[in-house]
Amino acid sequence: GLPGVEGFTSDTGTVLEKSWLWALAGHNVEEDELMNLLQAHGIDDLEPQAFADLHDEVYHRQLSSLAAQCGELVRKIHIVKVWLHASILNVDHILVMKAKWQKGRYDQSDQDRPISMRMRGNQDLEDAVVE
Repeated sequence: GLPGVEGFTSDTGTVLEKSWLWALAGHNVEEDELMNLLQAHGIDDLEPQAFADLHDEVYHRQLSSLAAQCGELVRKIHIVKVWLHASILNVDHILVMKAKWQKGRYDQSDQDRPISMRMRGNQDLEDAVVE
């Protein structure tokens, strides 16, 4: 694939095959804008996957925004926490996390915490709770 810069398919040994295509880098206006913003604030050592995740978070899923404040770059996110309360046999209970499956790993770091998630920037509280 690389020497001829042609598309190729990788065989994973399962039923699924992955097709790959080479694309020109640096011609996405959003990516250029994000890279310029990061570099203007001295951030130029992001791993490629971290940059892709940040780009997706800011521009596509709109879960956060970046803004310069007092010469520093600040990442803003909106979070909604839900406390689900129930009285079961006259004993108060609150629904909490046991664990979560994230990025291919079983994570218990949020154990016994209330349910929380990020809100999209343009989302109101009622929609976030329903989601």
